[in-house]
Amino acid sequence: MLTIDSKIFSHLDLTPSFEGRSTPRTVAQSSGRRVRRYRQLLDLISEINYENPRFEIMYRGQGEDFRTRGTRRLGPRSSIYPTIFRQGNGGLLADQKIRVRRFEHLDEYSAQLEQKYKFGGRPRVRMFEEIRWAILQHYKKTPTPLVDVTESLLVAASFAYFHRQSNVGYLFAFGFPHRHGSISYHADDQLVLVRLASTCPPEARRAHYQQACFAGHFPLINYGSNGHNLANRLVAKFRLDFDNFWTDNFRPLPEAILYPPRDAIQKFVDSL
Repeated sequence: MLTIDSKIFSHLDLTPSFEGRSTPRTVAQSSGRRVRRYRQLLDLISEINYENPRFEIMYRGQGEDFRTRGTRRLGPRSSIYPTIFRQGNGGLLADQKIRVRRFEHLDEYSAQLEQKYKFGGRPRVRMFEEIRWAILQHYKKTPTPLVDVTESLLVAASFAYFHRQSNVGYLFAFGFPHRHGSISYHADDQLVLVRLASTCPPEARRAHYQQACFAGHFPLINYGSNGHNLANRLVAKFRLDFDNFWTDNFRPLPEAILYPPRDAIQKFVDSL
C-alpha cells in the first residue's frame, strides 16, 4: 500500500512544541503521545477525525510498538506487517522458505473454506479470496496478507490493555480512503479494505463484536516489502498508560465479548 502522500494532522500536531503538519513517517518514528485516561484518548481522537476529513480513521491496539532498526538516513519507526510476512519481533520476514510454506498453507485453508463454507454470504465468500483470508486471519487459523484493524476505538484500546507489556500499551490510528462497499479496492493507493461484519453472517459473533476490518496490499505481492507495512497509513500513535486509564465509568470490553465462546464460524474454522 502506498504511503499517504500529503501532510496529515497527527498527535504530534496536538503538541504546542511541534510546528507544521505531520507525515506517516514522522508519526511512525515518534514514541507516541502519552495518554493517561480513556476520556483523554476520546478527546484526542475526536480532533484527529475532525482534522482529517478526507480519511476514514480506523484503529489497532497492541501490547508494544514493534520498530524497525532504521538506517543512517532514517531512524527506527513502527512496523505493522501482515502475519504472513512478519517475524516474531514484528519485523519483515527474510526467510523465503518460511514465506513459501505460509502461502502454501494459506492456499490450502482458503480452498477448504471455499469448498466447505455453508453459512450466509456463501457466494461472496467463494468469489473473493480477500474475504476468505479475512476469516482465516480473524479466527487465527493461518497467517495471511491482511492486517487486523477495527472501526471501534474501545475495541482497539481493550486489545492494547489485554496485550500490554508491563502497564503500557499502544494504539495506532490509520487514515484510509473512504470505503465504497464491504470490500473496497483502492487502486491508486494500492490498498484493499474488507469489512468482515458486512461479509459474514451474524453467527460470526467475534467479527461483529470486534467491528473487524482488514487492510492489505492490492494487488497481492507475495514477497515482503515496505508496501505491506500498514505504518504507511499512520495518522497518529498513542502510548497508553494503564495505571488509572479506565475512569469516568469507561471500562475495557471483557475478553468474553471480544472472543465470544458460542461462535459457529469459529467452530467451522477450527474444523478445517
